[in-house]
Amino acid sequence: ASRGGQDDAGKDGGSGDASDRSAGAASPAEPALSPLQFLWFDFHKECAKMKWNHLSRLFERKGDIMLGHGWFQTDESGRIMQTQRGVVRTNCMDNLDRTNVVQSVIARKVTVRIFASMGAAPELMLKADQNVLETPFPAFERVYKDVWGNNADAMSLLYSGTGALKTDFTRTGKRTFRGILNDGWNSTMRFYINNFLDGERQDGIDLMIGRFVPSIDSATPFAPRAGQETIPGFMTKLVVLAMVLFSALSLAGPQDVSLHRYVAMALGTTAVIWMTLMFLMVKKGSTGLGRRLVVHPRLCPEPF
Repeated sequence: ASRGGQDDAGKDGGSGDASDRSAGAASPAEPALSPLQFLWFDFHKECAKMKWNHLSRLFERKGDIMLGHGWFQTDESGRIMQTQRGVVRTNCMDNLDRTNVVQSVIARKVTVRIFASMGAAPELMLKADQNVLETPFPAFERVYKDVWGNNADAMSLLYSGTGALKTDFTRTGKRTFRGILNDGWNSTMRFYINNFLDGERQDGIDLMIGRFVPSIDSATPFAPRAGQETIPGFMTKLVVLAMVLFSALSLAGPQDVSLHRYVAMALGTTAVIWMTLMFLMVKKGSTGLGRRLVVHPRLCPEPF
């Protein structure tokens, strides 16, 4: 089995370190003789500035192995003509977006080989083999891209609560401005869902799989967690802060300034403070305010 390496493992903390250790432990002394092959591919570096055609480098490095697995095929009578001899395991940090892009490119290449085995015109096959992002079959491309885009969205909704990222590329073969805006929105929603909704989702999972067993002898898991901040409580503090700022400005400021101006100043200052806190939460979410605001699982809580 061939396996595509995780993107940016060195930058992803514990997950990246674990990936490196696993790859090192599984790598044989004679890689060419092993059925298990590893390929490290830094997606963001290789395809920087939307140069998606650089995905062809995957095949330049391990194409003979990835495409050499073949596919399962029978004739009209059901007689087995050939069997598939391996799989390609692709992984990225989220196991969604970059994975889907890479797998769609690999699947397209294999499909082109299948077309060739069925007698497609050699000149068309040569053209298809030179482009990892398109085939010379428009009707096939429309269906193919929709299938992979729908697959990405379905998996992503289950895993992250939003549609997949980069599906504009999966569906059209290129990045679009609208797709970039949609990715920004989905990333924002993922941040919200992951930090403020997934705690309750994890509680449901823990209850269904029996990880949490209710007992009258145990303390209630629904008691407020020490140090836990809530969104309503946080917003209340911001409102109180805005009111205090407005009162201070209107009492201590010049009397010839209108109340509307004081309201705008108070709200503007509060907004700046709020954005600063949100920035700190995103950049340093593992400590301080961010860790107190995140909604943690209650049934089987991890150490705060």
